[in-house]
Amino acid sequence: MTPGQGRVRGGGAEDDDVGESASSGAVPFHLALEPEERTVLVSGPNTGGKTVLLKAVGLIVALTQSGVIPPVGPATRLPVFAALFADIGDRQSIQESLSTFSAHVAAIKDVLEGADARSLVLLDELGTGTDPAEGAALAGSVLRALTARGATTIATTHLGSLKELAEREPGIVNGSLQFDAATLTPTFRFTKGIPGRSYGLAIARRLGVDPAVLEEAERTLPADLRALETTLAQLEVRIQEVERREEELAARQAGLDVEAGGLERVRAELAARDEDVRRREKELERTAKRAQRAYLLEARVEVEKAIALARDAQREREARRLVEEAIAATKARDDTPLVLPDLPAGPVSPGDRVRIASLGIEGQLETVQGSEATVLVRGRRVRVPAATLSPVH
Repeated sequence: MTPGQGRVRGGGAEDDDVGESASSGAVPFHLALEPEERTVLVSGPNTGGKTVLLKAVGLIVALTQSGVIPPVGPATRLPVFAALFADIGDRQSIQESLSTFSAHVAAIKDVLEGADARSLVLLDELGTGTDPAEGAALAGSVLRALTARGATTIATTHLGSLKELAEREPGIVNGSLQFDAATLTPTFRFTKGIPGRSYGLAIARRLGVDPAVLEEAERTLPADLRALETTLAQLEVRIQEVERREEELAARQAGLDVEAGGLERVRAELAARDEDVRRREKELERTAKRAQRAYLLEARVEVEKAIALARDAQREREARRLVEEAIAATKARDDTPLVLPDLPAGPVSPGDRVRIASLGIEGQLETVQGSEATVLVRGRRVRVPAATLSPVH
């Protein structure tokens, strides 16, 4: 709304109209005025919600300027008005000798005397209650005057000639509340920029008025009005088709969003599984490295054991070689065969001087392990069966 932009939300059926209301819930209104737009002329059938729109705008402005949070949508912008004028409902009075039209004219007089660029003006059923031609002429002049002053004005009307005013006068824009032509029920959806049809004859036909009378009424309609009604009917069909397609697209988009959410969940699950697999791979790699290290350590121990055994075997072979060389040297000095006397065997202990009967040499007993003994012979250790040892006295 100017100055600035605003959104107005409300819904329901007009208080002074008779007809079907919305099946359930409230239908939100969206009203936004551009800086150059000063007047909104709302048209449409009875029970369409025009009066409710006026009351919603007035109450929201009054609540806002009273410090009460209004029932509006997010990002709503509302102007601040210095004055609020409203002519809504029937103010006829027998006591004051005011007819319906006279009461409207008195209210319009007050509006024209006080409204300026900082005023909000709400006019319901402008131009009714008198001759349609004169009423339309008076309503058009009032709207042009308020628009020229810069007052923010919202007016409702059923007069067809006023619907063409927005095409000729800058600052005035049409608006309508949609009506389902198939079921003749209001949808309470506000549309700016398009005038609405009154559906007077259609509603009369639905209520059972004589068809002949209705046919006669249709024939007597002015040609320009019939052409306007035909154009508006075609436009409504196109608008409804566009809205239907938009709803289908919105439903498809919602389905795609749901599918996208599902895909995102699947992607997150796959990412979590991939992370779990990588974590397990690292754990397995660490476990394998630990097992490999343990295996290498164990193999090293075994290799060291094998090396130690090889060294012992090498030492044993070296001892045998030395013994054999000593025997050979002894034989070389004495051709007499070496005869080792059989000495009585006896118990031996580490440190004793012993004779190795199988080799015929002497040495010092170092250790005895089971059936084997280690004897130190000329600085060399020789491993021989313990049973072949005898003490040297």
